[in-house]
Amino acid sequence: MHTASILVYAYAALVIIGGIFGFLKAKSLPSLIMGGVGGLALIAAGAALGHGLTWGLPLAVVLSTFLFVFFSVRYFRTRALMPGGLMAVLSLLALGGILLTTHAK
Repeated sequence: MHTASILVYAYAALVIIGGIFGFLKAKSLPSLIMGGVGGLALIAAGAALGHGLTWGLPLAVVLSTFLFVFFSVRYFRTRALMPGGLMAVLSLLALGGILLTTHAK
């Protein structure tokens, strides 16, 4: 399996788990929905990357970038490490890892 695919799957799991925790802790239905939708879209991107389909990389990059920007803005508005700061850092790490592993060939 392609390394980028594994990274995207791991990131997808974190996004889904984050959405579930947001719902359980704050009763935030938007967290649950966006965590589920974002996570499933990342799973699709990971599957595409694993099968060598060209659309997987741009989808993973766009989703990771969007989540990085979203959570960065959230962090700078609230100055709360959880969830904004943590997810911004994880999104940036995921984005960097995806780009590095796909260009390392």
